[in-house]
Amino acid sequence: MSKKIGDKTEPEFWDSIEIKLNIDGVVHDFSGWQAALVREFLIYGAAMTVDGAYDYVTAGGVFGVGIKPMTEFLFKMCDEGILKQSKEPSVKDPDQERLILSSALQPDQFLYQIIIHREDE
Repeated sequence: MSKKIGDKTEPEFWDSIEIKLNIDGVVHDFSGWQAALVREFLIYGAAMTVDGAYDYVTAGGVFGVGIKPMTEFLFKMCDEGILKQSKEPSVKDPDQERLILSSALQPDQFLYQIIIHREDE
């Protein structure tokens, strides 16, 4: 994926990101927009929520990824123990529950490595 800026086409920033996570001896490789999501969780912790009936994802929308594949990916990360889930009342509708996805990674328990490839100018 790339975007045109002026007279030159530049890759989207997530095209150059790879993240390797070693979780309890199991290595997980992420690249592209998935790596960008993982990076957000590593840096910001509980950076994203899925609200109400999973109709939107805050913060994650900046990556320009469709909601369905992003939601599937986030729940896959929960299944793999990378993210943890909790619930609280929805901001939009207090009668609904909001699902909070936050990082399950603790620096003293998990080893992670972020590799950002930069093309030579």
